[in-house]
Amino acid sequence: MRLSVPDTNGRYYSVALLDADTDNAHIVGRRETGTCAGEFVIVGLQWQRPLPENARVLRTGATTF
Repeated sequence: MRLSVPDTNGRYYSVALLDADTDNAHIVGRRETGTCAGEFVIVGLQWQRPLPENARVLRTGATTF
């Protein structure tokens, strides 16, 4: 899954990616990734296909993603 976030010009934002137990798997936002525009690719632990070069990879514990 691809997630694109815009440049927020220093404003706070937060996108929480939760697992099945509602624990934070990853957080995309000002505190973790900054406020510049960004491209993220969310994949499972065993994902082997090519990924975009300019995107940050976020691996989840789910192997069926």
